[in-house]
Amino acid sequence: MDSSLDPASIPSRLMGRDIRAVTGYRASSHVAALAPLFDVNRALDDLAAISKTPHSLNDPRSIEVRDYLRAAIHQAIGDTSAEFSDPLANGTAAEFKAKGWLMHWEDSSLIVRVPGTGDNDETLLVQAHYDAVPMSHGTFDDGVGVVVCLELLRSLAQRPTRHPVVINIDWGEENGLVGAMLFARFHPWADSVRAYINLEAGGVGGRAMLFRASHPSLLQAYKQAVSRPCASLVGNNAFRLGIVKSDTDYSVYTTRYGIPGLDLAFTDRRSLYHTAHDNIEHATADSILSMGLATLDTVRQIADSDRVLPRLPRSPRLPERPRQTTGAFGVRIAAEESFGDTREDITIKGRQHVVVAPPTLMPEDVVEDAVFYDVLSRFMVVRSYTAELLLNLFTGLIGIAAVIGVQYPFMRALPDDAGSVEWVALAPTERLVMQLGRGGLFGALLQALTALARAYFAGLFGSLVFTGIMITLVAPRLAYSHLLMFVLLLFSAAALSVTSVLSSWACRSRSTDVSAMVWYAHCLFRCLVLLTVVVPLNSAKIGLLYREQLYAWASIGAVLCTALMDADTAVGQMWRQWARRLATKLTTRQDTTDSHQERLLDTQRPENSDSEDVGMTSPGSYPSAVAIGLHAISVLRVVVGAALPLAAGMDIMLRQLTVFKDHLADGSPPFACVAIAALDIVTFIMLLAPYIVDVIVHADDHWL
Repeated sequence: MDSSLDPASIPSRLMGRDIRAVTGYRASSHVAALAPLFDVNRALDDLAAISKTPHSLNDPRSIEVRDYLRAAIHQAIGDTSAEFSDPLANGTAAEFKAKGWLMHWEDSSLIVRVPGTGDNDETLLVQAHYDAVPMSHGTFDDGVGVVVCLELLRSLAQRPTRHPVVINIDWGEENGLVGAMLFARFHPWADSVRAYINLEAGGVGGRAMLFRASHPSLLQAYKQAVSRPCASLVGNNAFRLGIVKSDTDYSVYTTRYGIPGLDLAFTDRRSLYHTAHDNIEHATADSILSMGLATLDTVRQIADSDRVLPRLPRSPRLPERPRQTTGAFGVRIAAEESFGDTREDITIKGRQHVVVAPPTLMPEDVVEDAVFYDVLSRFMVVRSYTAELLLNLFTGLIGIAAVIGVQYPFMRALPDDAGSVEWVALAPTERLVMQLGRGGLFGALLQALTALARAYFAGLFGSLVFTGIMITLVAPRLAYSHLLMFVLLLFSAAALSVTSVLSSWACRSRSTDVSAMVWYAHCLFRCLVLLTVVVPLNSAKIGLLYREQLYAWASIGAVLCTALMDADTAVGQMWRQWARRLATKLTTRQDTTDSHQERLLDTQRPENSDSEDVGMTSPGSYPSAVAIGLHAISVLRVVVGAALPLAAGMDIMLRQLTVFKDHLADGSPPFACVAIAALDIVTFIMLLAPYIVDVIVHADDHWL
C-alpha cells in the first residue's frame, strides 16, 4: 500500500499540486460555515487519494483504494458505537452462472452500521460504489459518492440519528451490480432496511440531481430537507421506457427487492462519463457540496423522523436470511427467493461460497411512484400519479371552458355578410347557433387550432430531418459533444418550420381578428395536449410531460388577458365601459377643482394683471384610460403567458437535453434521443406562437 494513501498523513495535493488550485476552489465564509456539517476540504483530499489512478474491479490498484477506505472508516468510527463489517475478511465469495458462463467474484464491500439513539430497528441505507470502469479514474462515478459516504459516517458517528443508518460502500457495481445484490440477499443488516439513498453519477460535474425515486414519503423528506432542490422524474421515465440502457444499484434494491429509495446522481457532461476524463481535474467543491449537503440533510430528515421509516414495511420481496440445516452432506446454509411463478434456491457452503443466477428485474408493483420536479430550484412539487392525472384532467377541461366562456354572449361578428346582422337584438342562443352554423367564432377557432397543430408537427418534422442529416452525414459527433450547437440546430430548424406554417395561415385567414383567435386556439391546443396525450401517459405512470400542465395554466391566464383586450367579448366591453366611466369621473372631478382654483385666483389677481393663468388643465390632456389599461394588460399577458413558462421551460428543457442527448454511448438509438430533444425544442417554440402571429399580422398591415 502506498504510504501517501494513509488518511492520517495524506497532504492536500494531486500529483505534486494543490488540489484546490487544480479544482479552482477557493475557501469562502459560506464553505467555512458549513465545515461542521460537511468538510469539503477533507472530502477533496479523500477524492484525490482514491481517484489518483484507474481502478476497475480486477485492477490491483483497486486494492489500494479499498485499503485506504478501510483505514478511513476505522479512523472515522474510532471508539464510537458504530459497527464495521468486512465481507472479504469473512471469506465471502460469489459465482454468477449465466448462459453457460461461470463468473467468480469475491465480495469486497465495506459496510458500516451506526446504531440509532432510539429503540426503533427500522434502518436507512446509504449506498455508493468505489469500483470504476477500465481506464476511468472514477472521480465522479462514483468517487464523489464514496467521499460523501465517508463524511456522512464522520457526522453520524459523532451525532447519531434516532434510527440506525447503514452505509454500504460496495464493489462490483460496474460489473453487474454484484455488491448491492449480495448485500440485499445475504447480509443480516439488510433485513431491517426500509429505505435507501443511492449516490451515483451519469455524468461528470454539475449539481447532483434527484433523478429517480420510488416513494412519496421519501420525496417529501428530500423536499423538506433541501433548500435548493434539483429534482426531475426524467430518470424514472427514461429507465421505464428503455431510453437509458445503463443501470445502477437502484434496480437491485427497488426493482428487484421492492425497497423504496432515492437516486442522487450527476448528469452534466455525460460525454466524459465512463472515460479517462472522469478524473480529479474536473472535480469542484460546488459539485461535492451539492451531493454532500443534500445527502446529509436528507439522511437526517428521514432517520430522525418517526413518520417515515416506521411507516415503510419490510419488503415482501426480500429473501429470508440464510438458515442453517443439517443433511447427508453436513451443514448447509440456504436462502430462498420466490417471485410469482419463479423460484430460486441459493446455497452457501463452507466459507459462504454462493452460486446464484443473475438478477431478473421485476415490475415495480411494490413501490409507489410519484411525480416530482423542481421549479427553477426554488421549490419542489411532489404528487401521486393519481393526483397528477386528476389535476391534468381538471386543467384541460377548465381551459376549454375558459375559451368558450369568455366569448359569451357570442357578439363576435361573422365573416362576409356579418354587417347585416343586428347582434344586439338576438338572444345569446341564437348568436351561438349562427356562430356554429356560419363558420363564425368556432370556425375561426378551428382554423387557428389546425394551423397551430400543423405548425407543431412541421416544426417537429423539420427539426428531426435537418438535425438527423447533420448528425449522421455532416457531423456525426455533434449530438454527443456540443450541447449548445445541438440545441441551436434544433431550434433554428424548428423555428423556421413553425414560422413558415403560421405565416402562410395568417396571410390567408379570412378571420378579421387573427391575433385574438390564435391566443384562444393556443389555449385549446395546450388543453387538448393535456387531455389526449398527458393524461393517458399519467395512467401508464409516465410523467415526462409534466411541464405541459404549467404551460396550460399559463395559456389560461393569457386567454383571460386576451378576453379583456378583445373588444368583441362581453368582458372586454364591460371593462372598457368601466374604464371610460372612471376616466369621466376623474376628469369631471379635476374640472371642478380647476374651476375652484380659477375663482380663487380671480379674487386675488389685480384687475389689470397680465400674468398668465396657472394650474389650468384641459380635459383633453388626460391620457386615455382605456389605452393605459390595454398596455398594462398586454404586459401582464407577456409575463403570465410567456415569460414565466419560458423561464421554467428553458430550465426543464436544458436539463432533459443534458440527460438525453448523449445516450448514444449507452446503446440508445440516435433517433430516440434526437426525437426527445426535438419535442422539447418545438414545445418551447410553440409558447411563442401567438407572438409570432402578432408580428406577422402587424407586418402585413403596415409594411406588406
